[in-house]
Amino acid sequence: PDLAPRITMRFSMGERVRLLSDVWPLPVLVLGVIGAIYSGAATSTEAAAVGTAGALAIATCRGAVSLKAVRESFTDTASSTAALFFVVAGAVLFTRFLALSGVPAFVAAEFAAMGSKWAVIAAMVVVYLVLGMLLDPIGVMLLTLPILIPVCRALGLDLLWIGVLVVKLVEIGMLTPPVGFHCFVLKTVVGPEVP
Repeated sequence: PDLAPRITMRFSMGERVRLLSDVWPLPVLVLGVIGAIYSGAATSTEAAAVGTAGALAIATCRGAVSLKAVRESFTDTASSTAALFFVVAGAVLFTRFLALSGVPAFVAAEFAAMGSKWAVIAAMVVVYLVLGMLLDPIGVMLLTLPILIPVCRALGLDLLWIGVLVVKLVEIGMLTPPVGFHCFVLKTVVGPEVP
């Protein structure tokens, strides 16, 4: 309570409504995206496009859009997409190589011969935490899932729960130094005053 005391200021209803006029875009955008999904008008992937169009429309209404800003956003998007496509293309080649070499079947047979589901899960935790520290999530999953899924099937593990575990492990890896991608994202949100 000493560090965060209660606010003693009181606001009238008119002041509250006036202050809400500054934050109206956020709930409108969230409701638009969620509404598009739950109404069945858009899939979750299409709802991302709805959100982008909504953000652009709101920014235009508020006078925050310039030709330079639009050009920069398209350039950044194209650059990120191209980098992601290189990772995906490399992962597809890697998956084909693994399939032709028989590595997933061999690894699955070896782990199934061990008979220990917990050993597989422990190895997964270590591998995903280490790779998550160094690579982006899509790259990590594209590299590991072609080997992991046959192993889990051979051991009779529920693939739905393995998927949940993989997502959690990748996200934890994204927070972990030495790289910690999420830390860099948070720094850009907070600003230059945070080292």
